[in-house]
Amino acid sequence: MGLAPRLVALTDRAILRVAGEGSDRFLQGLCTQDVQRLSVSGPSVLPAAFLSPKGKVLCDAMVKRQDTNEYLVPSSGTQSAEMDSSDYFADPRFEGLGHRAILPASHPTSPSASLSDYHFWRVCCGVPEGPGDLKIDEVMPLHGNLDLLNFVSFSKGCYVGQELLTRTKHRGAVRRRIFTVVAMDGSDTALGRKLQEKVQSLPRSTPLTAELIHPLPRPLQGEEKDMAIFSHSGSSDPKQVGTLQTWSHNMALCMLRCEGAFNEASSFENSPLPNGVEILSASRDLRFLVRAPPYVFS
Repeated sequence: MGLAPRLVALTDRAILRVAGEGSDRFLQGLCTQDVQRLSVSGPSVLPAAFLSPKGKVLCDAMVKRQDTNEYLVPSSGTQSAEMDSSDYFADPRFEGLGHRAILPASHPTSPSASLSDYHFWRVCCGVPEGPGDLKIDEVMPLHGNLDLLNFVSFSKGCYVGQELLTRTKHRGAVRRRIFTVVAMDGSDTALGRKLQEKVQSLPRSTPLTAELIHPLPRPLQGEEKDMAIFSHSGSSDPKQVGTLQTWSHNMALCMLRCEGAFNEASSFENSPLPNGVEILSASRDLRFLVRAPPYVFS
């Protein structure tokens, strides 16, 4: 997947229509994106997050300008406003995600891939999305890599949650970030070497591929989809270092606690954990390879 174009209906996304005089000022004061950058001629769409007063993510979205006083806001959900938009645009988060379109429900489409195919590719790209990855009012935007995915303007005026976000970016140390992990049977060292060689052979700026799909020694249970993962060096007790988010096959997004500060994209040149550390599940039957998201190198 990722080579031939495919069409997917994102049935887990909804569209909010914001219209009327002052709608631009209304959105400008609510979201992390500089809505004034949007124009009918382009760029007409940008990603944005809406934060709580604590500076934590309530929802991730995109803001698309339709007209002078009209905006469409795609986000998680199932109920959408009526619309007549039909244009395609490049996904503004990461070019590897392809193109999107906002279409009426009645628009004749013939999807050639499933929603699960889309989420698999999203995991391969290392892009968090929706409350499954960005739990409501629990995750800081920087911990969810939203600053690296074009969600945040650090030059715009005030908006809800701005103070803590800006202070953390410029004066704090960002020690949690989203990575992609590849899971495997912890007892199969030959498979581990094979998968590691495949991961290392990929250019860092390209997503993971379906060649890395391998069966796990047992099916994952529902409660394990958000399970903690642990580091183990052989000379010390295991220590929790992260939590898995969206799963697809044997790959997942992981919120990882890093050893150093990861305030900028260039920080990902460094390993988030010391050399020689293994990443394991609590039961130690799964081992994980950690890979930085490709967009930090593009």
